[in-house]
Amino acid sequence: MTGDDVTYLVRSTPDRVMSVSYNMCNRLPAYAVSTGPVLLAYEPDEVLEQYFACVQLKQHRPNTVSTTVKLRETILETRQLGSSLVDEELEAGVQSLSVPIRDVNNRVTAALNVCCPSVRFTWMKCAASWYLNCWMPHS
Repeated sequence: MTGDDVTYLVRSTPDRVMSVSYNMCNRLPAYAVSTGPVLLAYEPDEVLEQYFACVQLKQHRPNTVSTTVKLRETILETRQLGSSLVDEELEAGVQSLSVPIRDVNNRVTAALNVCCPSVRFTWMKCAASWYLNCWMPHS
C-alpha cells in the first residue's frame, strides 16, 4: 500500500476483446478494490487505526464501501475468509477477487488480484469458490 491506496506493480492481461486492465504503478483507493481489504486485514491494529484516521471514503459507485463501520466489517470478513471479493465498487461492470501473498515468515506482503467484466461474473464466483474450497488452508 502507498498511503491510503493500493499500488499495482505487475499485471497480466488476457488476449480477449473485452478485458479489465489497470496500468502498472496505478494507485487505487484501498477501500474500493479487493486488494485493499486483503492487505488491511493482516495489518496490526495500530496501523489499521492510523488508516481509519486518515482515509477519506468516497462513494465511487452504489456498491462502494462508504462508511468506516462497513469497511471494518469488510476487513474482518476478509481476515476470516482469507480473500476479498468486490462487486462493482470502483468501476461499473467490474468484479475482482484478491488473496494474500505471504513471505517466508508467513507475513502478508502483497495480494494477488483477478478482475473480470460483470458478464463473466458467474465464472468469477465459480473460480472463487473453487479456490477457497481447494487451496485455502482451513482453520
